[in-house]
Amino acid sequence: MLSTTGHGLRHGVLLIPDCAHLSAVLHWRMLCVGSSAANESAKTDAIQSTNDRTRVESSRFCDERRICKRRNAHRNIDSLLQKAHDAITSWIEQADACFVASAHPDGAMDASHRGGARGFVALRSGVLRIPDYPGNSLFNTLGNFSLNPRAGLVFLHFEHSRQLQLSGDVRLDLAARDTEGTTGGTGRWWAFHPRRWIVSPLDMPLAWRFADASPFNP
Repeated sequence: MLSTTGHGLRHGVLLIPDCAHLSAVLHWRMLCVGSSAANESAKTDAIQSTNDRTRVESSRFCDERRICKRRNAHRNIDSLLQKAHDAITSWIEQADACFVASAHPDGAMDASHRGGARGFVALRSGVLRIPDYPGNSLFNTLGNFSLNPRAGLVFLHFEHSRQLQLSGDVRLDLAARDTEGTTGGTGRWWAFHPRRWIVSPLDMPLAWRFADASPFNP
């Protein structure tokens, strides 16, 4: 199963100046939750952040909340995670292209395209297994991986104009047995273990539609 730990589905990012600010705001919010009597008491409290730029002076804008029994919360969350997992798994397994980013320890970076027939990326037990087809023989990506085994991957959903971004760790397999020719004769694979993933829209005025498969795909 593709790990759902870390970042989940999101369309934006909220930046918090520092942890002291966040702690003050969270504590203030907690004071607003509970009985109406607790809310009345909270309204008299002022929370002063350790940084004078961030101050929470009053809770009069906090809506009233009453504590009640939770109903099927875990079941609902599990259902949402399962749906997200199924959708992302299908997205990866049906992809005929992806883009990979790698970096040398000295800071030089590289980004390149990987393509193949639909399903050329295998997803097994949460790990993506990607063949290294014959290319330009520069080995920029594999060279970076050998020194810095981390990568970023992007899968585009051309029909729905969105992208799946993943970051994680890489393990090279440069002497694999390839009796079925799934690497195009190179015998090289690399395994990608995702640690974080984000789905976001492609805010572009253009769209793409499939025209024809590459005649060079293994």
